[in-house]
Amino acid sequence: MLLLFVGVSMQAQSISAQQMDERFNDGQMPYGWFAEGWEVKDGVAQKASSGFDMSTMMGGGGSDGIQYLMTPPLQVQAGEKLVFSARKAEGNGLGSMMGGSSDSTFVVERSYYGQHQWLKIADFTTEMDSVYKTFSISVDEAGEYRFRFRAGGDVNIDSVAGFHIDMEAPDILVIRDTTKAVSYLDLGLCKADTTTVLNVINTATGTLKTSAESTDEAIFTVSTNEVTVAAGDSVAVNATFKYSGGKSGRNDAFINFYPTDERLSGRSINVVAVISDPGAWEERFNANSKPTGWFTEGWGFRENVATVDQPSDGMGAMFGGSDQSFYLMTPVLTVNDSFETLLFSVRNAGGSGMGSMFGGGGPSITVEKSVYGSNKWELVTTFSEELDSVYKTLWVSDFEPGDYRFRFVASDSIVIDSVAGFRLNSQAPDLYVTQEGKVVQSLVYGMPQASLTKSFQVINTASDVLQVNVSSTNTTAFTVSPGSLTIAAGDSVQVDVVYNDDAVKAGTSNAVITFTPTDGRLLPQAVGVEAYKTYADAWSEDFEPIYVVEDESIPLDLPEWKSTGWTISKPGDGGGMMAMMGMGGGEAKTWMATTTSDAYELITPSLQAQKGDVMQFQAEMGGGGMMAMMSMFGMGGGSGLLNVFYSRDEGKTWTYYNTYTQTGTIYFKAPFTGIYNLKFMGQSVSLDNFLGFRWPLKEVQLSDAADNQPTLEEYYYKHVNVKYDRVLSAQNLGNGTWAPQAYTVCLPYTFDLSHYEEPGKVKLYRMMYIDNYYHQFIFAEAGNVLEAGVPYLAVVLHDNLSFNAYDVQMIKEPPIYYKGSPFVDDYEDLMLNNVYSHVGRWLGTFTGITTDYEHANNLYGMTDDGTWTRLSVAEAALPPFRGYYDADFDVNSDELKTNTARTKRAAGDDITFQTKFYQKGDDADVSDMPDLLFVGDIRPAEGGATAITPTIHTIDADGTHRYYDLKGQQLKSKPQKGLYIENGIKHVR
Repeated sequence: MLLLFVGVSMQAQSISAQQMDERFNDGQMPYGWFAEGWEVKDGVAQKASSGFDMSTMMGGGGSDGIQYLMTPPLQVQAGEKLVFSARKAEGNGLGSMMGGSSDSTFVVERSYYGQHQWLKIADFTTEMDSVYKTFSISVDEAGEYRFRFRAGGDVNIDSVAGFHIDMEAPDILVIRDTTKAVSYLDLGLCKADTTTVLNVINTATGTLKTSAESTDEAIFTVSTNEVTVAAGDSVAVNATFKYSGGKSGRNDAFINFYPTDERLSGRSINVVAVISDPGAWEERFNANSKPTGWFTEGWGFRENVATVDQPSDGMGAMFGGSDQSFYLMTPVLTVNDSFETLLFSVRNAGGSGMGSMFGGGGPSITVEKSVYGSNKWELVTTFSEELDSVYKTLWVSDFEPGDYRFRFVASDSIVIDSVAGFRLNSQAPDLYVTQEGKVVQSLVYGMPQASLTKSFQVINTASDVLQVNVSSTNTTAFTVSPGSLTIAAGDSVQVDVVYNDDAVKAGTSNAVITFTPTDGRLLPQAVGVEAYKTYADAWSEDFEPIYVVEDESIPLDLPEWKSTGWTISKPGDGGGMMAMMGMGGGEAKTWMATTTSDAYELITPSLQAQKGDVMQFQAEMGGGGMMAMMSMFGMGGGSGLLNVFYSRDEGKTWTYYNTYTQTGTIYFKAPFTGIYNLKFMGQSVSLDNFLGFRWPLKEVQLSDAADNQPTLEEYYYKHVNVKYDRVLSAQNLGNGTWAPQAYTVCLPYTFDLSHYEEPGKVKLYRMMYIDNYYHQFIFAEAGNVLEAGVPYLAVVLHDNLSFNAYDVQMIKEPPIYYKGSPFVDDYEDLMLNNVYSHVGRWLGTFTGITTDYEHANNLYGMTDDGTWTRLSVAEAALPPFRGYYDADFDVNSDELKTNTARTKRAAGDDITFQTKFYQKGDDADVSDMPDLLFVGDIRPAEGGATAITPTIHTIDADGTHRYYDLKGQQLKSKPQKGLYIENGIKHVR
């Protein structure tokens, strides 16, 4: 095991005469040492400077790749030390100014001799200083190693001493030509025999002997099979691609070097050459216009090339990237064999802005692919080697046979002068939908005050005629014209999508515009469109007209809003260098609500909104430019930031909505119906021009403990806000879980649960009659809307449910008949004594019902504990705004009576309500009477009431009535024919 002692010492170290003691006094790299990016100069080893290095200036580690200074092979005895003297040199530039570290990164790495697997063993970054310090490394495991020093900034080393140099230890490094170490060699497109030079370098102190071999000499050969290299010297080996032996597409092999010294690992270089198929498709862009079948975004065609038409010269490029990526897409191409290749000739056109200044590289290019018709793009490869001003042929291959589109994605100034490979599929149309020159998947119309048309260009980007049908999912709000298109190859047709302002209500209107090709190989393209409409009496706030004063330099306090630290003022226009530095500048603009710190709050008045209603406002983010850049590097500076929150309980609790960083129009969409306050917190931000929502409507009170008729009469069919004191609750079991509870509800206004609550909190049921053999009544799921005057069964699954409502129309009495609905009202389907009899109806009431009610003996209501009660029971009463069941027959008559059962239920089982009617008398056949079942997906509380008295009761999951065949095997249902057993009695049908 290698144990290290890493430290700084100013004391002299004892060095044996046989040990290495290198002072770098000869002005050249010492014998046995090797370096990349370092040089010996002025009596020291120093990281070589490339002149004006903005990456280092910005506190980075340079952009020249891996740079190191490597010792000769050293024999180490346990307990010996390596001692060296180093300092941080001048020239770190503006690194610390820009938020970079003021310390040069400086580490020591080691590898077992001959292996070149490097491990960091010491980091002296924080100990480095501008004066020389002595550092030491101690090793307690004997062995032979090489050590190397790496620095991210300018570092000087003036001496290294310790350990023993192995004078008989060679080492091997293979580089391409005279520049870079290589393990992969791409010869690119070859049209004849092609030779490249590999330099085999002996980086150490002994003589290197190695063999050189090709794994496929039919296509790749080496100029010599035996190589001898003196210490510190190099020998050139030519690797040649034999064109006559190659095939169309990719050709590859390995050039292997095997040193005779068994301590050394060999080197293997993968060599690749590409031959273009003479019959392959080719595009040279000679027409200086977009070729048929190509599609671009951000590219143009001129001077016989395709080029990024909008190179990034703004802040994105300044920081080594771009403001966006652009792509150039091929026509549909057919791949017949995985060895086929797609080649393209590309170069850097210059104009990369200040990318390298801030540590970014020059332009590069990425290739992506999409299976024809899928519209799903996958990365093929990114060519990470930076492009220069000379054309380079790049290529991609290894695709499964099929039809594809390829695109070249670049973020800077790139030029492509030719693309070749595969086969052009001339019978393949393709579809793209753009708006204002950009591919579009969604489009916001904003908050227009009248009807508004947006135009889309439907483009056939490929090589055959395209037919498309266009449709809208919401033709009331958004209409399309024309509805069917025929588009020639490379052509486009305009489609207008009209937002019909007069036809929609306040709130959000949206639709999906679908462009469906008739060619089954192509998928439809969908564009989501959305527009916001506000009320004629919408609330608005424009700080300008009200606060005009003589002295505009004095900021004003806000009006009816609540605020801390926000004022009415005129922010600067942000122009010029002063704005770039985040210091304002330019002429004053409009009055706005403004803050400088995200510790301050701005809160709107209380406003009313329906779910989906929109409030729009303008936000101006300050502190951009250089100050934003400084903020990125930890130097402060105010990049504009706006956090938006909302409250539905007058500011008692706040919910986070979103964060915004860009100047422009912001839309707040009400997630629920209710009374809202919005809160804004931000840094260097100004707000103005609010429009949307409205002042709260008149509030009226409803109560379970009051006569509500006067209120219903006064506000009949008026729009009001309702406060109703009834709250429905699930049972809190006290361990974070809830037991659902059921209630009956009949409201004097329509109440849409989805406007007030998250999905899954409440389930609604309506009673419905099923005219089947069993003549069943069931509680069927009824969606999310409680319609005015209609009775429902509401099951609260967790938490609480309030019926407070906003902007609803009141009615004053429930309708006896709910016309046009399949739900229960009044039925005469029960046959008794050959006469149809009324079986009852499911009704609602707005007033309380007690035993004084004329038909109380026939009424059954659900109490708040979930049990059903006949109102004739002592002290039974039905409060207002409930649903109830009217049996509509005399339970004391001689003709009918009810059969009641009580069955225990397991917690969590579904509930079935059942009512059975039959004649009195000993000769009555109970099984001949139809069962009337009230079924609902209701899950009762464990241990809760499960019996419904007297005519409705719960049954277990298998049903109260079980049917068996004569062998005693249970049947799934009552047989239509044959002999069966029910309740121990044999029956024949």
